[in-house]
Amino acid sequence: MKISKTLINLTISFLFPLALFSCSSIRGEPTQAPSRIELGSLLTEIPSTQTPTPLPEIATSTLEPKPFFDRISPIPINFFSDQSSCISDFDTFAYTVLYWGMGYDPGDYLPLEPWKIATDIPVDSYNPPFDRAVVKLIRKVEGLDELWVKRFKYEFGAFSDGEYIGANDIHEYYIYQIDTGAWKVISAYIGDTGLYVDQIFMGNDGTIWGRNIGESTKNLTIEEVPLLSKYNESTSRFELLEGGMKFLVTEVDRDFFDWPEVVLDDQEGFWIIVAGDGIYSYTPENNHLLKHEKIDLDQIGNLSLTSNKQLFVQGNDYDDYPDWSVYRFSIVSGEVSEVQLPADSWPWGEIFVDHENNLWFGAVSYLSPGGGWNLLHPDIEGFAEAGSLGPLAWVARASPHIIFESSNGLMWFERDGGWDWNTHSDGTAWYDPETGAGCWFTTVTGGIAEDSSGTLWTVADGQLYKLDLYP
Repeated sequence: MKISKTLINLTISFLFPLALFSCSSIRGEPTQAPSRIELGSLLTEIPSTQTPTPLPEIATSTLEPKPFFDRISPIPINFFSDQSSCISDFDTFAYTVLYWGMGYDPGDYLPLEPWKIATDIPVDSYNPPFDRAVVKLIRKVEGLDELWVKRFKYEFGAFSDGEYIGANDIHEYYIYQIDTGAWKVISAYIGDTGLYVDQIFMGNDGTIWGRNIGESTKNLTIEEVPLLSKYNESTSRFELLEGGMKFLVTEVDRDFFDWPEVVLDDQEGFWIIVAGDGIYSYTPENNHLLKHEKIDLDQIGNLSLTSNKQLFVQGNDYDDYPDWSVYRFSIVSGEVSEVQLPADSWPWGEIFVDHENNLWFGAVSYLSPGGGWNLLHPDIEGFAEAGSLGPLAWVARASPHIIFESSNGLMWFERDGGWDWNTHSDGTAWYDPETGAGCWFTTVTGGIAEDSSGTLWTVADGQLYKLDLYP
């Protein structure tokens, strides 16, 4: 889903002067020891208010903003090493939305120990938050690990005679050879079509595929837009995949277009969800496109695919906004059913399937394959209602979402206020489902990927950071 730049500009000009309200500490009082972790605590001794429990009966409640927080200092925690430290615990990161005007500012934290700087990203200048680099994936090429970093630099456009004029944004991929330290930069744009690759997927053989979108439908130079592209290893360019799904955009008279969402399965097949339409599958090997079932959602959030061939789709209807629905599509039977959420008010956040096929709903709860709900937050409706307070409710309702599951079983979450730079609870944190322990270790969102040796990689402030899971 792509946010309209018109919306971004209008949001900034309208909301910046506002005095923002507190939506803090909405998790509720802990039932055990204080959440701050004392120096020298071992992982097994970390008090947790967050171990998943079966879902209790939920009572509707009205939560009031709690007092302002004091400035946070890094908290030592013995997990990866004796030098590890956190900005705060996972609860503060996940369940507190903090703004300027609250008397609270955790400051800017680059990844704390034991993360180490590996190298600089070869950019002439790097000016966040509208100039961002994010780790996307790692693949093997001739036995060596190759890391892909996506860089996107947004330039604000302008209005002329009531017409929105787009800006010259930068979309690039930086490819890093981990073993040799060599970099290669490729353009994400596809010729002069006005399209660029905003999302990449890796096939079983290492092939890189891309989902194509445009800055604005008005800037496209072709009427029939192929949805997918393929990376040409010889030319180091993305090329349109002429087979498969195409769609007409000539009648879309707006800057914002809800581009179809895509996921790649382990059989080299794509599953595509089109807002207001339904579910499609496409197999590049035989150029076979098939429509399966209709899912009548006006807006698609994200998709997640299980290893037992179930596709979960999150989205909403404009009439029901901001409440979201989740649908399950069985690839085997072809049946579609709606997932019955355990609360009427549901915090906005992305879904994620882990290696055990648990379906996670951000940091709120997860649904096991057997159908049981496991609760991370004790009051789902209270969390959603507290997020509806204040002028930025549409941001405050969001739960942080999972971006990666590492080989040691940790879930890696991020929260990104994006266009709203007033949000101070942004950043990245890890969470251990087995113990309930967690750590907010940076205010930067730079993605997470793991190489073949068990080293994690992320980006912050124009630099690559790494963390050895098994030192």
